[in-house]
Parts: sequence; structure tokens; C-alpha cells
Amino acid sequence: MGDSCRRAGARAKRLIALCVSALVGIPFAASAQVADGLPVVFPGQSWATATPTEAAMDESLLAQARDYALTGGGSGFIVRSGWLVYTWGNPDTVYDLKSSTKSIGVTALGLAVHDGVVAVDDVAQGHLPTVGVPPESNIDTGWPADITLRQLATHSAGFDKTGGYIALLFQPGSTWAYSDGGANWLADVLTVRFGRDLRTLMFQRVFTPIGITGADLTWRKHLYREATIEGITRREFGAGIRANVDAMARLGYLYLRGGTWNGQPLVPQTFIEQVRRPDPSLAGRPVHNAAAHPAASSHYGLLWWNNGDGTLSGIPKDAFWSWGLRDSLIVVIPSLDIVVARAGAGWRTGWNSKYTVLQPFLEPIVRSANGGTIGPGSGTVLAASGDTFSIKASPDATVGSKTFVRVHGPNEKAIGFVQFDVAGLSGGVTAATLELFVREVRAVGTLEVHPVNAAWREASLSYNNKPPYGATIASLAVTANDVGRTISLDVTTLVQQWTAAPSGAFGVALTSPGMHVRFDSREGANPPAIKVTP
Repeated sequence: MGDSCRRAGARAKRLIALCVSALVGIPFAASAQVADGLPVVFPGQSWATATPTEAAMDESLLAQARDYALTGGGSGFIVRSGWLVYTWGNPDTVYDLKSSTKSIGVTALGLAVHDGVVAVDDVAQGHLPTVGVPPESNIDTGWPADITLRQLATHSAGFDKTGGYIALLFQPGSTWAYSDGGANWLADVLTVRFGRDLRTLMFQRVFTPIGITGADLTWRKHLYREATIEGITRREFGAGIRANVDAMARLGYLYLRGGTWNGQPLVPQTFIEQVRRPDPSLAGRPVHNAAAHPAASSHYGLLWWNNGDGTLSGIPKDAFWSWGLRDSLIVVIPSLDIVVARAGAGWRTGWNSKYTVLQPFLEPIVRSANGGTIGPGSGTVLAASGDTFSIKASPDATVGSKTFVRVHGPNEKAIGFVQFDVAGLSGGVTAATLELFVREVRAVGTLEVHPVNAAWREASLSYNNKPPYGATIASLAVTANDVGRTISLDVTTLVQQWTAAPSGAFGVALTSPGMHVRFDSREGANPPAIKVTP
């Protein structure tokens, strides 16, 4: 493919992808589109390709990201809506991903949760009584019996750094402390609970279904503990996976699509929601070796890093990524429908989790999809100043503090309400789009948007105390393919009315004749907004 975008045959491959979709049923959701109308697709044996222009991305900015990446050599893929847009290096080269293994391996925890084998907040010794021992000195602390699977998956179980049998330094749940050993205990628990080699499990249920072969990804045996546990081959989560950027991008795309691959659910969407956000259990926890891992407890999920606290300025807060020594990265940006895979040598000596090393790589990619700007793009963004939903079955309930806005039809089972800060509106408005991030789709259907006709307060709105709203002004079909991405609805006329009469800007109501969907609220990682073009 060379050291630039895939141009040759892009349109021909696009037509092939469309023809194949008609034969095998690849979904093309009308609501899941990049700017020029490219539909969401899934790769088969290879990826369909599009030029940066076709994917509404700036090629010169993608080249800037590539050039930074190549200061450490290696290979890279940039994918938008399932289309391979830009690539460099050899896509077949297999790289040692180091700690990106954690983010890939934790997928097995999602499978275990789906199967009912474990729950994330289970006590680890309830599944494997030896967790934390050896060394015997850990018994004296009295702590091993308190360790949960969540703590093993969030570096808060209290273990020291290395991947073998290591000491507990902190009481479980008290401190964020980066630990290969804690992650490896999680791998041991899952190996025993599934009763099989995790490599075999993952190839059967995840890797093979998404098109990853044994030539694309390997997973070595455990280096730091015995080769088997209860007679089963042992794998690590701390490190050990080698993969090419094609396989890495496929895994990222599975996470971008909420765990569903071309209509086939593989990993629970609810699990991925936990993976990609700052874990609430870490809030306010001190960080061990904070100089190397600044603010880590504010932007770590279940063995994935994220930008939920906005540490990376200008990068969407919904971005999340795997990250290993030598700066192996699987980056997922749901609001831009982008996946980036990069592997090679590192951009610095050694490894720490200081986000500053990522900025020169991620910023031009975000700008390329944002018309050259950092942040939400040109024009004005009206932030949500309040949002909630009414519940018909609990007519007096108020739920304004939720991290989601629920819309459930028919018969007004749940109506969403969002109001916006219109102080920044001025001058003419040529276009305005309501942006909603789809967290979960329980039933597909049509979303309908209405103007709200009276003032309301988030803290007191309920089904019995909800404002009146007008006729439908915008509608859009919402499908399972929209999970993990932002949908847009044209509300230009309404915002023009608000500009003329700001005192009447009471927000919007969200209803549906049959859909059941949850959108991120302003308390979530991807709050509602209205993008205004002057």
C-alpha cells in the first residue's frame, strides 16, 4: 500500500463492497454516514478503501500524523466508518504489542460476563482461591480475599508492577497502581472459569469471526508463572500478544461498533460501555508513581485508557485506546467514527502514561475530520445545559442526574428532554444539527425531535410534571449500527427561531413511536450538543 493513502482502485473496491453487501447482508444504515455519504461497512478478507476526500478527511493532516508516527517507524491504519482511508508501512508485519495485550485480553472478561460465568464486581478468590498467593507475605496483609475482578481490571487491586507472583503494596481499591501482575491474575481467573486456553477461546469467539487469522495475531505462553493452571495453558494479559495493524484495526472496529460485527453480537455492548469510560470506582483515588502516570485514575476504564477527563485538549472525550510499550495503539473515537491502529518503535525512551506524547499523533487526525479545527469544528457549539427523561411507569420520578437520556416508545414510555445554552448565538444561522451519542439500542425505530414550548428544570421534570412540546421537526431511523457513534438531525429552523427570540429557547423533546434507545447525557462522556454554522 506504500506510505500514503490507498488511492488505487478505491472507487472500484467501494463498488465491490456494495455488491458484496447485497449478497451477504452487510448493513448500510442511513443514519450512520460520514460527510459525503459513505455508508458504514465491515471488512471481509480485506478492507474496502476510500480516499481521504471521500471520507471527509484532510489528507495533509493525515500525512502529518503519519510522519509523527514514523519517527518510531512501524505501520499504521486509519479507518473511518469501516473504510480504510490511510495507511503506512507494511500491513502484514507482526509487532510485539506489549501492554496493548491488556486491552485485547480484557475482551475475554466481556465474554465471561455475557455467559454468566462471572460478574465484574465479583470477589476474585470466589472463582480462584489462590488469587494473590504466592507470595505468602500477601496473606499476612489480609487483603487477597477482598480483591475484586474490577480492581484487577483497573490497576486498583494493590499489586506491584511486574507480571509474576508479586507483593501487594496497597489495600485493594485504595490506590491506582499500574500492574502487569494484577492483570495476569485476571487472566488466570478467566482461564479457570472457562476451563480452556484463552487463546483458543478468543480465536473461536472473537478473532476468527472478525477476520483475524493465526498469521495476523499470536499469543505466547506465560513467561512469569507456570506454563499451565489446573492443567490448562496459561496466557498473560500483562503482555504477550503480537499482531499486525490489520488485526489491531479490526479489534478497534469491533469496539467502535459496540461489540457487534456485521449484525452478529460478539461482546456485550454494556461491557464495552464500562471499558471505554473512566471507571467510577477510581474517582479520587491517589496514583502510585504519579510522575509517570499523571491523573491516571481519572482516565482509565477496564484495561483501556481514555480521554474522559479531557486531559488531551481538543481530542474528543469519548476517545479511548490500548497502549503498550513502544507506543502500540488501538485508538477508537466514536464521535468521529474513526479507528486508528499504530505499532512500531516508541516515540520516547521507555514507557509512561503521560498523554503529551499522544497529542502530536492524535490531534492532526481529529483535525482532519473536523475541517481543520481542534474541538467540535467551525461555528458555534451549543452545549447542553440540562437533560433528563420522563418515565410513564414512574410518573413522579425525577432522573436528571443520570448519565444517559432514555427514549422509549410507544405511548410515551420514556421521553427525553434536552435544553441548551444559547448565550453564544448571534448573527445569522445557515445550518444547525442536533448531535446525540448513541450509547445503547434496545429496540430499533425512529427518533422524533420536537420543540419544547415552556420552561422546565432538570431537577423537577417528571412524567406528571413535563412541559408541552410541539410537532415533529426532525426524525431519523436509529439502528444497531449506530451504537457507539454520534447521530445528527437537522434543527436549523428551530435554532433560527431561538436566535430571533432567545427567551423561547426551551430545548427539545425526544420521542419515538417504537424505538428504545439510550443517548449520553451531559453527565456522560459525550454530551448532547447543537453544532451551528453561521
